[in-house]
Amino acid sequence: MSDVRHHHDGQQHQLALIGPLTIAEAAETRQALLATLDAAERQGDVAVDLSGITDFDTAGAQLLVATSRWLRQRGQIPQLNAASPSVLAVAQALGASAPDLVCGFGRTPTPGGVQ
Repeated sequence: MSDVRHHHDGQQHQLALIGPLTIAEAAETRQALLATLDAAERQGDVAVDLSGITDFDTAGAQLLVATSRWLRQRGQIPQLNAASPSVLAVAQALGASAPDLVCGFGRTPTPGGVQ
């Protein structure tokens, strides 16, 4: 399972995923991720740091897209702050960008985020 770390700085939620995020870890990581975000305040956008992801596959990509949709339904806007080479490689193989996986396909990344 990926380690899910959360911090709220008063304006924005900081979320970091660390470790592998593949099909082997997707179900447990999903539970941890949703429990962490559900317990957090619904106010403020969510900055996501994926620089600590060591292994990534399409199941991890699917989890990020689903989490992005879930956050948007709550009225929160996800922003990608950093992505590991593993995340960037899978996104490129899917014909997407890393922000597409976190921010939503076709959405403009927030200034200051990963391009």
